[in-house]
Amino acid sequence: PQYWANHVRQPVWFQKAMETVLAMDPAPELVLEIGPHSSLVGPTLQGVGGETAKVLPVLIRKGSMALTLLQTLGTLFEAGYGVDFGVHFDDDVQFKVEGDL
Repeated sequence: PQYWANHVRQPVWFQKAMETVLAMDPAPELVLEIGPHSSLVGPTLQGVGGETAKVLPVLIRKGSMALTLLQTLGTLFEAGYGVDFGVHFDDDVQFKVEGDL
């Protein structure tokens, strides 16, 4: 509860976060937006130079959570990034999607 209270009351340091990311990689090819919806895709594209970067949302409001995540994972795979769930889950884990946002 305290996390969410602070989240609502305190400013979000988006610009500072983008500066930190760009200091590590001035021209990223891919940026993942991890949040409840894709509200920061536009500002992120502006921050990283939208001509070359692709911003991938993990969730989209009122969209299918499973479809959005699978599309994002597919884009990562096509770009040559590996997706290894086995690092975090046992082989017998089954995933269940509970609905959309």
